[in-house]
Amino acid sequence: MYKDAPAGSPQPAGYIVTDKEYSNYRLRLEYKWGEKRFQPRLKTRRDAGIMYHVVGKDGVWPRCIECQIQENDVGDIFTVNTRLATTVDPATTNVVSIVTTNDAGLLRTNFAVRPTFLEPEKSGIPFVQGIGDGIRRVIRNPMNEHEGWNAVEVIVHGDEAVYIVNGKVNNRASKIQEKVNGEWVPLRKGKIALQLEFAEVLYRNVEVQEFGNVE
Repeated sequence: MYKDAPAGSPQPAGYIVTDKEYSNYRLRLEYKWGEKRFQPRLKTRRDAGIMYHVVGKDGVWPRCIECQIQENDVGDIFTVNTRLATTVDPATTNVVSIVTTNDAGLLRTNFAVRPTFLEPEKSGIPFVQGIGDGIRRVIRNPMNEHEGWNAVEVIVHGDEAVYIVNGKVNNRASKIQEKVNGEWVPLRKGKIALQLEFAEVLYRNVEVQEFGNVE
């Protein structure tokens, strides 16, 4: 993406999105990073992503779940105005905010730890992540990105999803929900989008294999 944009130029963040909604499918693609970076993120890690169960109004960013594609973070879950259940390393659930103030009295908050996916058979414990009006994260485990082309699969069965990076499962989601009229309800289908955030990324062999609808 950003094929004809000059390196270093100011560019928007955005996404390309399907017309159709999907519910029960396997999405597979390969990606690798290009050389170009764009303002305002010329020196940060290159970033993109697969957004699925995209619903509601278009904008940056729409309500959805994301499979993160960012250098050294491929397979992280981002909940965008949504929530889900997973299992995580119990050592990463005791999140403590360290709050300090500067001379102007402005708050600075740092979260020392973040929930990291861990399979139940490896002592992962149940954990719910996400809020109705913001973005939250579940760290992938393991980190399996390498140089060059990488393969990512997102296998979705209604309100459940599995992330596979270069042949290894590194995140899972279940009980995916959105908030409607103040109540959390299952989110089982939506559009699929490929995200771009100020870095050149190349995709190939993008495939969506449907298994049948889940309502």
